[in-house]
Amino acid sequence: MKEKEEAAKCDVIPFTQSLFQVSYYLDTLIVELIGRNCTCRKWDMTGLPCCDAIATIFFIHKNVEDYVHPSYDKEAYIKAYVGFIPPIEGERHWPRIEFDVDPPPIKVGPERPRKTGGKTLFKISKDQ
Repeated sequence: MKEKEEAAKCDVIPFTQSLFQVSYYLDTLIVELIGRNCTCRKWDMTGLPCCDAIATIFFIHKNVEDYVHPSYDKEAYIKAYVGFIPPIEGERHWPRIEFDVDPPPIKVGPERPRKTGGKTLFKISKDQ
């Protein structure tokens, strides 16, 4: 709904039946309806039309929901969750490990170089 409100602020100029130029405030973007992409790339990345695309879809008097990626459909949601994850037994029933598990040994590196304490390591003479 927020994108639909922002779409009212866009000016659409058609170039072909599927290619449009959209002016949004001081920005000019290109929207292609067949490829379902926009210069802002929001539609490409999320699958949901951006306000520029929505303005274009309204311009050609089509339904915005028809241009949403199919992964957002109810059928895709049901298909994704049709299976089930079997329950897991409690930790008390897990198989026991008969050997000790220790963390890896700590390696101590070579001694770090001494800090200078904010003092300069060399002096520049005034004669140079």
